[in-house]
Amino acid sequence: MYTSVLTHLKAISLLCLVAAVSALSACGGGGSDTVTSVTTSDGSVSLISTTPEPAGTRCPAGGSLVSAGVDVNRNGVLEAGEVTTTAVVCNGAAGSTGATGPAGTPGPAGAPGAAGTAGETGPAGPAGPAGPAGANGVGGGGTGPAGPVGATGATGATGAVGPTGATGATGTIGPMGATGPTGPAGTTGTTGTTGAIGAIGAIGAIGPAGPTGPAGAQGAPGTPGSLLRITDEPAGANCATGGQRIQAGPDTNRNNVLDDAEITSTAYVCNGAVAPKVWGAALPVENNAGDAGFARVAIDNDGNGVAVWTQPAGGLRSVWANRYTAGMGWGTPVLIENNNTENVNSGVEIAMDAAGNVMAVWEMFDGIRANVWSNRFTLATGWGTAVLLETGPGTADNTRIAFDSNGNATAVWSQSDGTRTNIWANRYTAGTGWGSATLIETDNAGDAQLPDIAFDTSGNAMAVWSQSDGTRPNIWANRYVVGTGWGTAGLIETDNAGNAAAPRVKLDASGNAMAVWVQSDGIRGNVWANRFVVGVGWGTAQLIERDNAGSAAFPEIQLDTSGNALAVWRQSDGTRLNMWANRYTVGVGWGVATLIELDNAGGVGSFSSAMNAAGNAVAVWQQSDGTRLNIWAARYVVGTGWGTPELLETDNADNAGRPRVAMNASGQALVAWEQGDGARVRMKATSLR
Repeated sequence: MYTSVLTHLKAISLLCLVAAVSALSACGGGGSDTVTSVTTSDGSVSLISTTPEPAGTRCPAGGSLVSAGVDVNRNGVLEAGEVTTTAVVCNGAAGSTGATGPAGTPGPAGAPGAAGTAGETGPAGPAGPAGPAGANGVGGGGTGPAGPVGATGATGATGAVGPTGATGATGTIGPMGATGPTGPAGTTGTTGTTGAIGAIGAIGAIGPAGPTGPAGAQGAPGTPGSLLRITDEPAGANCATGGQRIQAGPDTNRNNVLDDAEITSTAYVCNGAVAPKVWGAALPVENNAGDAGFARVAIDNDGNGVAVWTQPAGGLRSVWANRYTAGMGWGTPVLIENNNTENVNSGVEIAMDAAGNVMAVWEMFDGIRANVWSNRFTLATGWGTAVLLETGPGTADNTRIAFDSNGNATAVWSQSDGTRTNIWANRYTAGTGWGSATLIETDNAGDAQLPDIAFDTSGNAMAVWSQSDGTRPNIWANRYVVGTGWGTAGLIETDNAGNAAAPRVKLDASGNAMAVWVQSDGIRGNVWANRFVVGVGWGTAQLIERDNAGSAAFPEIQLDTSGNALAVWRQSDGTRLNMWANRYTVGVGWGVATLIELDNAGGVGSFSSAMNAAGNAVAVWQQSDGTRLNIWAARYVVGTGWGTPELLETDNADNAGRPRVAMNASGQALVAWEQGDGARVRMKATSLR
């Protein structure tokens, strides 16, 4: 569950930290990592982390290591670079062994055992002596003598006559007789009828061709034919729900293609109005033991979704996933990594390709350092086996992942080499798998961290990150081109008034990019942006909000396929944090920053945004009502603007927080968040359909 603390971390003394951790240990809280968040008046979030301290020099009986610092990258995890205060709280020595108790009374005698089985039959004994021979029997009479031969009998009578024999064979034909005299001539017969006409003979061969005649006069030019061009029209000013654009004109150059210069008329056939989409009921995604956290979601164009989060399994924080099937609901959660010796070091990030395949990445502690791991989900086989993406010597952190339209993916992360942190990348090729980790920047002046990455439809990518020049962090970028690889990293802003951090980037279908980040002017944090155009490069960084009442933080950027952008961020008004947004239109530029919620009961916390190819968007955030944290959402519709915020859950048992949203081409959305139930933190979700 969440803890609301209104005291600034910098005002908490080390003694208080030790006392707080001692209380946790007394309640059995020292057996696993514990993180407590502290929300300050300026909107930043400080974290207190406790981890087990093994028995050793510092604590003979073990204890807890207490670390504290500001959650700079807003991921809810106190990372090594964010720690500003540490303390060790040791367990007391074990008590002496108690005296041995008296022996118990003997138990009753056991019942007699069952009879044994019969033995095998023994061998046969020796044969006895032979008995005496018997007496001879009495003999019979002998054979008599042979009798005399009898006399010959008399001759018998003559037998009867036999039957007549068969007829003999026919004799041979005699010789031919002599020819007789010629008879008189007969009369002449009548004339027969005339025979039929014979068939026509074959046609004779064609004679040689005559000479070619003179060419005729050139005919007058014909009238050019007309052509049509029919293309999809996205939802917008011409068609509120999208449709088709029909353009017509004469084929002046007769190339059978309606060129732009030949278009003389344009008409639109718009789709009919669709029923308004509504948010569904908040439903549990899991029912595991232990607190769930750090949800990430994705949704395909059929409305099927995936949620991934961290949650204990076997006493260790592990990575879990569940699939949402449109029309059916959530399935059964599955564990997608099987490291049974260490905890997941932080949250998880995911990306989904056009076919609905998902790639998840996270950092896992191996006892010495945190490493980057990944697992892939396919519709045909489900989740595979987790694989290690790098073998660097130092801790890896802040991993991000993106897919191109062909199912290839790239992960980027920051990793220590023992002296400084650098930005690394690894590419997944569909049908082949992961390659080798590659260093994509070589500036050794200072640490590089907080990278982000995005793809265009051709598979080209852009990575951005924050990197120190030894004095302040600046924003850098590098571009990946298919067939060429990574280029040379370059600086995309030159404002040295203050630190620049937390960059985010997105690409349109043509490969043009938009990056946003927060940069201090020496007094407060402001939101800046810069645009990359293929063939031209990066432009000039531009301030996209001018509200100086308080600092802005953690901007996000989304692009549609045409390159129109929407930036959202949270910003203090001097009293509380609010949600703001600004829209960039190609050919026009940035508009005026707009407040997208007006609830002044409490401040805004974690938030997330998403946009589809048509430019419609959703923003979700956590916000206090003065008693607890709730989850809210607002929708942006092209041609209409931002709508009224909607409450996505009404569970008042405990706080809700850290929402994440994804959106598909038809405008359906999937949101997941953490929701306390008074006993533990559950993972819940809802969808816009």
